[in-house]
Amino acid sequence: MGTVTGGVRKLRFAASGRGKRGGARIIYDYLDDTMPLYALLAYAKNDQGDLTPDEKRAVSGMAAAIKATRKGTR
Repeated sequence: MGTVTGGVRKLRFAASGRGKRGGARIIYDYLDDTMPLYALLAYAKNDQGDLTPDEKRAVSGMAAAIKATRKGTR
């Protein structure tokens, strides 16, 4: 697990029988126990490497929008 940007995190896991490059990544946002976990992106490791700066800005914007929406519902 690692931080991507703006509180968004990356989870890596191996896909059974696919070798080191056959794993997958899930980019998600989780603030605390008062809100659900939001999966923002999911992709195979061999399809894409690290997120580009534009992709990082996009997921950071998604996370900010989710948090703003959640604040309005409390």
